[in-house]
Amino acid sequence: MHKYFLIFLTILSFSSSLYAFSDAEIIERAKQGYAEDQLTLAVMYKEGVGVQKNMAEAIKWFEKAANQENTDALFMLGAIYQNGMGVSVNLNKAANLYQKASNKGDIAATRELATMYLFGNGVVKNPAKAVSLFTQAANKGDITAQTKLGLMYVRGIIVKQDITKGMSLLRSSALKGDKDALYLIEKYNKENIVK
Repeated sequence: MHKYFLIFLTILSFSSSLYAFSDAEIIERAKQGYAEDQLTLAVMYKEGVGVQKNMAEAIKWFEKAANQENTDALFMLGAIYQNGMGVSVNLNKAANLYQKASNKGDIAATRELATMYLFGNGVVKNPAKAVSLFTQAANKGDITAQTKLGLMYVRGIIVKQDITKGMSLLRSSALKGDKDALYLIEKYNKENIVK
């Protein structure tokens, strides 16, 4: 959940500094149909920044921006439906939104979609597709995908065991600060998996 909060704040900071509009101007531009301002307004309502915190309004504006294929809005709305933030959990809807964002190049959406395929949440379980999507996200630098894929290769989960490849992925992720990767490397060193 902390990760989503940071993403919301990053979008809010980026959008606000990019346009340097007042809150009233952002609201007006959102009403006029500007997708970036709709996204910014959604974040404002989600976090209660400049307006009264209101999840229903946040969802309304995320949906407006997502309907215009705004990648960040697609991802955020996917997270909202996946986690039931102000709405009932709807994994099918979350998967569809992540798929749209992934098709537009959003690596976080690709990773989340991979996890859904891995466990069959909101989609038909498809471990091979999950590995393919994790690989796409990992190749684009997503550290969480690198860690998950590294674990799969070290343990031979779904993929043919390849300790060298798995440890390489874990090291890459650890060097970028992923604590889970650091933990796994330490664990595998203690288990003498790595020679």
